[in-house]
Amino acid sequence: MKDKIKDYLQEKGRVTVNDLAQALGKDRSKDFRELIKTLSLMERKHQIRFEDDGSLCLDQKKKHEITLKGIFHAHKNGFGFVSIEGEEDDLFVGKNDVNYAIDGDTVEVVIKKVADRNKGTAAEAKIIDILEHSLTTVVGQIVLDQEKPKYAGYIRSKNQKISQPIYVKKPAIKLEGTEVLKVFIDKYPSKKHDFFVASVLDVVGHSTDAGIDVLEVLESMDIVSEFPEAVLKEAESVPEAPSQKDMEGRLDLRDEIAFTIDGADAKDLDDAVHIKALKNGNIELGVHIADVSYYVTEGSALDKEALNRATSVYVTDRVVPMLPERLSNGICSLNPQVDRLTQSAIMEIDKHGRVVNYTITQTVIKTSFRMTYSAVNDILAGDEEKRREFKKIVPSIELMAKLHETLESMREKRGALNFDTSEAKILVDKKVSLWISFFVSVVLLSG
Repeated sequence: MKDKIKDYLQEKGRVTVNDLAQALGKDRSKDFRELIKTLSLMERKHQIRFEDDGSLCLDQKKKHEITLKGIFHAHKNGFGFVSIEGEEDDLFVGKNDVNYAIDGDTVEVVIKKVADRNKGTAAEAKIIDILEHSLTTVVGQIVLDQEKPKYAGYIRSKNQKISQPIYVKKPAIKLEGTEVLKVFIDKYPSKKHDFFVASVLDVVGHSTDAGIDVLEVLESMDIVSEFPEAVLKEAESVPEAPSQKDMEGRLDLRDEIAFTIDGADAKDLDDAVHIKALKNGNIELGVHIADVSYYVTEGSALDKEALNRATSVYVTDRVVPMLPERLSNGICSLNPQVDRLTQSAIMEIDKHGRVVNYTITQTVIKTSFRMTYSAVNDILAGDEEKRREFKKIVPSIELMAKLHETLESMREKRGALNFDTSEAKILVDKKVSLWISFFVSVVLLSG
């Protein structure tokens, strides 16, 4: 039907919907509804457009216009910029030329004004078409409102780049006004209506729930804590410890003094080190990474879910892991005093910091301690209590500090820059609604 509509409009130009229906034999009730749905779809795809008088025509661009395709980046004050693939400079789009585009949309633009490098001004563009919307779902608290009786109210989103209200269709459930909803965008702002229209997908929680602010942000970015049933089932089938058969063919490094160094709140300990002086005066440094691929096989439900998540996400009060906790905090975490399968890089380093020999192989290790950056720094600073507590690995830590100085000296000779950095941490109350304190710690040697 689309081709017939296009052919007719190409021949006739501007027509009314009734004339089009009669011409195509779609003036009966059932056929007419089908025609209207098709026209609506074609309008959304910018294949046709409706004029102010209700007539329609093909949505054709002026032949002399040269257009560019890019991604629109909105500013909360209304203007924005369009980045063009392969181009270094962005195009400025004024507030009146945005044409209802939303941050992240793929848009088509025409140049209004070329860049002037002498004056330091950017090229200016006007958005003439929205090719693809990036925003499909929104999360926010519902505000019950009777201004538009057709809708239950509107969403109050934390996304400052959304300036238009998001009106929500009345759902089957009764809303009280405290709900934080995840909604699907059905209609986008246009000349006909300067607001979004959305349908309820899920009730994320309520405004009074503990930690709802963090959960709202996670949901708005489609970061979910729960794992699909198939993924959890696969995770449950993974043993809690490696068997003797699992260790066959691997280099056994369980007698080496290995340990992890992470932040105090880290849950998944995925890398460890060992270090020792060799008889020839060189240093052996082993870096061991948890062999997750041994348990998460290619093409499995676990593998697909991990690929989709890409990484563990750390937020103020929680961690959303890439893998179920049975793996991430269990057999794939290099916890102290338990056997773990690893992939290791074992390097021999001379007194000048040069790697003179190395081996990359599959191994099995058993870490001695779960160290933190602050504890390592305390040991190096001479804290007697910490040095007694971790007496077994104090020589290793001191040797690591010596190697660090050698490697840092090499880097500086090569022209490396050294930045003083700090780590910010926010402490919140149990309801995750109030900042208890905010502190900045300097990242020292172990960082």
